[in-house]
Amino acid sequence: MAGTLIPHRIVGEPRRVESDVDDNDTLLVEWAGGQQAVVRSLWGTSFSRNDTTVYGRRGTLWLSGGSVVLHAPHGAPAGGEPVEWQGFSDCYRIPVRADLARESIVDHFVTCVREGREPRCSGRLQLHVHEILFRAYEAAATGQTQELRTTFTPWHAVKPGFYRTRDGFI
Repeated sequence: MAGTLIPHRIVGEPRRVESDVDDNDTLLVEWAGGQQAVVRSLWGTSFSRNDTTVYGRRGTLWLSGGSVVLHAPHGAPAGGEPVEWQGFSDCYRIPVRADLARESIVDHFVTCVREGREPRCSGRLQLHVHEILFRAYEAAATGQTQELRTTFTPWHAVKPGFYRTRDGFI
């Protein structure tokens, strides 16, 4: 779903903005194996927040405010600092390399050019992301679920059994 919730808004110092872009979006992606992801973006909130939560079978990962926290009820990760996070025990703050914490996307791009390596956000990955976004807008406009035909391949090996969640008890 996509739409403009607040076309006439006051932002900043204050400044009046006449917006004609979507400011209230929700995207649901479902993979062939049944896994789902929800992406939510909204400009009309009383505070700004930029975080990601990844729910897994053996733990949950939070990326928020420059911190990485892992809920790991089956054992502490190497180098993790025990913390209580959002009322949950068995959580560990994962250290972020100091050079990455301050690295902007421009810094990363320049480093990749200098070292001759592929950026983390490569053109191949961006094509994949754009396919998802364009299909999301098509779904919002038509009210119909869209099929993705992406050719993206993960940058790391994934064991085939990872996607089989219905074969037995996990």
